Amino acid sequence: MKWVILAIVLSLGIASQAESKAQYQIQIRPIDGQVENWQNGIQYVDDIKSESTVRIVGSQDILPDKQSTFRVFVLNKSDKPIIFGPENISIEYSDDAIIQMDTYEDLISKLRRDIKRRQTLSILGQAFSTQAANGHTTGSFDYSGTTAYGGHVSGSGTYSGYDAALARQQQQAVQEQSAAVNRAIQARQLNGSQALDSLIRRTTVQPGASTGGVVAYEAPSSFKRLTDSALITIVVAVGGEEHKITATISQIR
Repeated sequence: MKWVILAIVLSLGIASQAESKAQYQIQIRPIDGQVENWQNGIQYVDDIKSESTVRIVGSQDILPDKQSTFRVFVLNKSDKPIIFGPENISIEYSDDAIIQMDTYEDLISKLRRDIKRRQTLSILGQAFSTQAANGHTTGSFDYSGTTAYGGHVSGSGTYSGYDAALARQQQQAVQEQSAAVNRAIQARQLNGSQALDSLIRRTTVQPGASTGGVVAYEAPSSFKRLTDSALITIVVAVGGEEHKITATISQIR
């Protein structure tokens, strides 16, 4: 039985750092000259300059490893193409600390490594389960009685053997467990890839064109020490212009 339990633990990979990761959501604090709007309960703010406009959206998107997120959209109003990506976005907070955004390439590589790890654990778990599904049964017994000469005897013993019905039951359980784990891994791979497709990627933005999407970052532990009124600054560099949008943060899990 202990081998079956170990197999299940290995297969599911339950020791996941993502489950305990703190996530944060921004609440934008617009200043004069910035335009605030709400749509379907979601706040967004436009920062408008002569050659570019940046929109920050205070939404929270679910990613495979539970990074904190918001959305950024950029409009190129200049007469030249610009290169824009997550490298152009950062968060500044207390004591000049800076958080850079994660890139799509980094997060998709991380997801692929995680899928391979889970597949390896699944194979190992199935091997342990298969080893345990051998129909082997053991037990103990007590006995007592009277001999032909009127004497009394008692004692205890153990037995072991092979139970074909038990073996079939165990093997079926292994197959069902393995199939369930593989389905969960495939779902994580598909859902994770689809979620990461919404991330901003480095691209060229032509004059009059726009780009945007989700940006993700790993919230540092120092975020927990920030008060509800502590301000952060989202800095977005677009061409030769720098947009700064102030916000507060709140932990959502």
